[in-house]
Amino acid sequence: MNGKTIFGTVDKICGLNTVRISFQEKIIHPIYKKKYAQTRTYKVHVKNTMPSLGDIIEIKECKPISKTKCWIMVETESTSKETAIK
Repeated sequence: MNGKTIFGTVDKICGLNTVRISFQEKIIHPIYKKKYAQTRTYKVHVKNTMPSLGDIIEIKECKPISKTKCWIMVETESTSKETAIK
């Protein structure tokens, strides 16, 4: 299945194999032409290594794993600031 891929920041670790990510997209209003930011959150299934809070990860759309999860983690792009300092 060829699904969408998105880069997002890890907000919350929800369980053993689940994290919640958020990403912000800029949208232009169709009538008023004003730019505004909209934040979307998704629950993501993690198979191997669990990312830490603040990590930027790449996710890909897949078949539904549960009621709210239909995304899987592809790879971790960068580490959080806390990990980089240590």
